[in-house]
Amino acid sequence: MRELLRLPFLLIVLFGMVLIRSPEPATAQELGTECNLQSYRVLSSQVTIQGRRVTWVGRPDLVCPNGTRIQADSAVIYEESGRNELIGRVRFDDPQRELRSDLADYYEPEGRLLARGSVEFRDLIQGTEIRGDTLVFLEAAGQRAEDHVTVQGQRPSVTFFPADAPEEDEDGVELEQIPYQVTANRLRFEGERHFWADGDAEMQRDELRASADSLWFHREDGDLALTGEAELETDEAEFTGGQILVEIPGDEIRSITVRDRGRLLTQDIELLGEEIRIRFVDERIQRLVAVHREPSGEGEGNGRPQPRAITEDFLLIADSIDVVSPDEQLETVHAVGRARAETGTREEREGAAESADSEDMIPERDWIEGDEILAAFQPVVPGDPDVQTSDLPESESDSRREYRLDRLVATGSARTLYRSPPDDRGGTPGEPTATDRESWSVSYLLADEIAIHLLGSAVDRVEAEGNVRGIQLEPSGPRTSSVGAAEEEDLEE
Repeated sequence: MRELLRLPFLLIVLFGMVLIRSPEPATAQELGTECNLQSYRVLSSQVTIQGRRVTWVGRPDLVCPNGTRIQADSAVIYEESGRNELIGRVRFDDPQRELRSDLADYYEPEGRLLARGSVEFRDLIQGTEIRGDTLVFLEAAGQRAEDHVTVQGQRPSVTFFPADAPEEDEDGVELEQIPYQVTANRLRFEGERHFWADGDAEMQRDELRASADSLWFHREDGDLALTGEAELETDEAEFTGGQILVEIPGDEIRSITVRDRGRLLTQDIELLGEEIRIRFVDERIQRLVAVHREPSGEGEGNGRPQPRAITEDFLLIADSIDVVSPDEQLETVHAVGRARAETGTREEREGAAESADSEDMIPERDWIEGDEILAAFQPVVPGDPDVQTSDLPESESDSRREYRLDRLVATGSARTLYRSPPDDRGGTPGEPTATDRESWSVSYLLADEIAIHLLGSAVDRVEAEGNVRGIQLEPSGPRTSSVGAAEEEDLEE
């Protein structure tokens, strides 16, 4: 960035000082460079009271043998301040770069360039393009190790291509190079590697779309940080949180970390947590981990909610949740620490929460708790006898239900409450309706390990090991008396 903006204005200083001496076009020897002032319209010079000279040049046109060309409607050189001003249709062209603006000031003592009005910069080799109303360039000096560039105005933008992106695929076919596009209220660049976008920052590249209060990107390493109301979206998933960190080395997403009210949403699962980590292989999600941050104050969890995994079939809550999803196919969900799972659809779970304080004694959902819970899933295939018609996608293009919850296994202080239909009901078990729910039995079981196997969306069988105990409530009579009788019988045993 340094040579890209500094060169033309140093040349203006050179030919400006020469023009004070001669009204004729300057030669290469006079300029002290190989560049020549090819033409100009007006030349005047005035000495100030302090003995300093101010020089005006009309329509300067400076050309160098390497192809560099500098043009403007006029130029003013201030000897005292070291300020060099280009006014009107400012152009800087060389074989590698272009700069356009309405005005440009270069302050030699400070190493500062100010370009204003319809600023456009293009790097013809790397394909970078910057647009804005105002551009400020500070060259490296003193404690400033690298050049700094700031672009502001009405939503300035930068377009650039990823570093080290592969040019060909494995078969040697040339790949299309797709650029990043970033807009914000302000853009800041530090050297050739770092840049920031501040104020309603937005980034887009093909299927990748991101927005946040601010954005930071390391072009060489491919590290992206979104901070403040951060959102990231791909064709496969949506991510939101207070901060999102993305590793994009070369041209491929390797990992994403979402912090502070993190949320991940895919076709199969919604994951909530204070910190969510996602790992990719070939840009496909392979594993997701949601963790409960360590409390920073008194009280367990410091008031932060536990991570949650939500699907169409169940809700899982724990201190940490590990989702294994090879090639984005949901396989297992492992929950550790105060783990609890609830079966049933989202609507049923929400309805059960609303009616939790009612006088109805029959539960509207099954649940299981333990120190750890493992949820295992199976792919949904047409003709599967364990899957009801409503569990299948409506068409091949509808991929929301490509799996089914197969079993839940709780270990460590495990307990469960589940419902069972009458033995003579027949057919495939399903969720009880409001009219027949009172005919289902309710079981409460405690053990060291409990495994619930599901058929369709209801409990098929339950297996328990180690210190097993519990009760079963049968609807053999009026609900209040049968519950009392069942509890009394269990206590006697």
